[in-house]
Amino acid sequence: MLGYQVRYTRTLGRYIDGWYDDGTCRIVVAAGMSATRREFTVAHELMEANLPLGIPADVKESWCDRGAAALMMPAREFLESGTACGWDLAVLREWWPHCSWNALVRRVTDLVPGTAASAWHEARRRFRQVHPAVELPEHADELEEFVAAEALQGGSSELALAGVQVRAWKTGPGRAVAVVRRVG
Repeated sequence: MLGYQVRYTRTLGRYIDGWYDDGTCRIVVAAGMSATRREFTVAHELMEANLPLGIPADVKESWCDRGAAALMMPAREFLESGTACGWDLAVLREWWPHCSWNALVRRVTDLVPGTAASAWHEARRRFRQVHPAVELPEHADELEEFVAAEALQGGSSELALAGVQVRAWKTGPGRAVAVVRRVG
């Protein structure tokens, strides 16, 4: 891939998805992950292999994640597909099958002003990412938690209230993602 060898192995340490070995130009990826996670990890490590000078250590991982998302979901095509389906993540997941639910919601917040996204496991938020150009009203947090809990029970949920639309989708047992959008 682009002059780099990709090797899959079962012997990576716990919580390590992959790494880039600059001595051999090899990207090593844990074989036990889902196909979408492996592909994203390859893209992440490709970004790491091409890290510009001067990227601070505390932002390196998020820079690599965003770069991987940009490689896997080019901005124009992603925005066109999202607009065409009304930002229904279940449809986007079919159009972008090589991308995880979490990667999709993070890409939405990278590209769509007025959005925030989160992932949930059971009743706890695992991460939240907010577009830099958005200020959400205080009630957005409670709406997001409520809609995510409903999605965990029924597959998906949606609610609009006071200029905020919140949608959530169940992504697996005990897992959901949510997208908050300012409307109107």
